[in-house]
Amino acid sequence: MIVFDDSEFEIALATYNRPEYVKEWLSHCYEPALKRNIAISVYDSSTNEDTRNYIELFNESRSVKVNYVRIDSSTIIGYKPMYPILQSSAKFLWVSGDSRYHDFDELDELLFSHIHNDEIDYAALAIVNNRENGGKIYTDRSEMIHDFFVSGTCIGLSVYRLSMFERLKADPSYKAEMDKHFKDNYAFGWLGYFYHVYALKDYKALFVNAKVNEILPGKKVQSWARWFYRCWVDDLLELIDNLPEEYENKNNIPFEVWKVLFLDSVRYCYRARKKGDLDSEKYEELIRNGKLRRVTRKTGKIRLFAKGPMFFLKPVYYVNMFLVSIYDTITRRK
Repeated sequence: MIVFDDSEFEIALATYNRPEYVKEWLSHCYEPALKRNIAISVYDSSTNEDTRNYIELFNESRSVKVNYVRIDSSTIIGYKPMYPILQSSAKFLWVSGDSRYHDFDELDELLFSHIHNDEIDYAALAIVNNRENGGKIYTDRSEMIHDFFVSGTCIGLSVYRLSMFERLKADPSYKAEMDKHFKDNYAFGWLGYFYHVYALKDYKALFVNAKVNEILPGKKVQSWARWFYRCWVDDLLELIDNLPEEYENKNNIPFEVWKVLFLDSVRYCYRARKKGDLDSEKYEELIRNGKLRRVTRKTGKIRLFAKGPMFFLKPVYYVNMFLVSIYDTITRRK
């Protein structure tokens, strides 16, 4: 088991109006973190006091407290990770989400040992199956961004050496310049800050393939669901356009993201039409400004779900999901 020195490693749990998720996360992670001398902070932007009240109750019977930090509830999702990044005094910081947890015994070998031995500056925990890259340490920043980007889009799967952000903390003009480009990026703002500071020096990054355990998956609703195309087209392209040219072939990243996450699948087209921002007007806007062609060449399904009547689209969706489930069952048996 890896045991860290004081102030060496901290987990910052980001949450919003979900005390039941925080409770479940702590039930799995507090004791393993305590044994490894890992500090835990909860960064809460809730519109009520439920999470604060729970943390106060949780701390009553613990000698090692969970630190509670309140963030203004109007703070957009894309900027929330910057609060712990800029405020923490730890050497390494894991900005974790509240909807999943990992096995700390597994992380001892896959992640914590590399941090404890000062071998890396950044780590991304895989959100998709990417076994061929598990355990690989990257020294080429262009190779890193392409392999890490999809996992990095999840707030809860990145670990940072905080010294990378020293210029951002010490140079107000540099911070202001970064704010101008990224502070209002709803979906991915923090990634802009990170990839800029990562380009300043030759850093090392670790890709971690560890099992992910979902918390209350049946209740989880992605924060971007209502603004699907705003996030995965507008915000994604704005982020890419403002990244340094040190990242070669950066304009290919949107295609890679859409391909890996199947963002042009029937499943996502239907969800975006039913609960999100896909309609005829949005589709025509993205065709007119050329943005849709920058993320995918498969625009036929998107056009169908943007313009088709719901009484027709609903059976298309359910038939597709039925066929997908059969395919998944067959492939699992092989």
